[in-house]
Amino acid sequence: MDQVEDAVAMLRTAPTNEDYTKYLKYLYFLLDNAHLTSTDNIPEPKHPFLHYFMKNWDHQKERWAVYARSDVPHLGNHINNRLEASWGHIKEILKPEMPLDECVDELIFLQAVAEMDYSKKMTAVGYMRYQGADAELEQLLREVSTHAYRQIEQQYWIAKDRTTHYKMNAVTSDMYTVVMETLTMLILRNTAVRVFHAYHAFAMSTRDVL
Repeated sequence: MDQVEDAVAMLRTAPTNEDYTKYLKYLYFLLDNAHLTSTDNIPEPKHPFLHYFMKNWDHQKERWAVYARSDVPHLGNHINNRLEASWGHIKEILKPEMPLDECVDELIFLQAVAEMDYSKKMTAVGYMRYQGADAELEQLLREVSTHAYRQIEQQYWIAKDRTTHYKMNAVTSDMYTVVMETLTMLILRNTAVRVFHAYHAFAMSTRDVL
């Protein structure tokens, strides 16, 4: 029996059609004592299991043999049990002693839960949260990337600090300069903040002028 199981396992993992046929002839040798060469055709089976295998499995090998499924897109997931692949080990929930109607009810419930979870993941709008962010920064978190937020946050807290002193001059209706002791900022309303400090400059997104 172990040899038969090994032969079936080799049939399942055969990389080519030639290997599959070779392992199938090996199964004939184990069960029908048939000595088949590489040029012999597959005969009619005699053993009950071999007859069952040829009728129910060999005729549908495109659904389970690896070589016949080589062109099937799987994204790294080779399992044929789609229920278990989607919902985990479903056999831990459905027990052999459960009646059929109870199993069906359980599957319908699991499907509803899976659909709600999928719908939530597809429609829910997520955003980053940082400890200590006020309402203005919370709004900013929904609009910019983490990198941009961290740069804006630094300037934001400097601007709100009571010890910070700066002078703002309107260049145009959408452009302002903010002059502090050590740096000068050129602010484009609703567009960007450009900070000139020493010999370097950088730009960051911002929602509005502080």
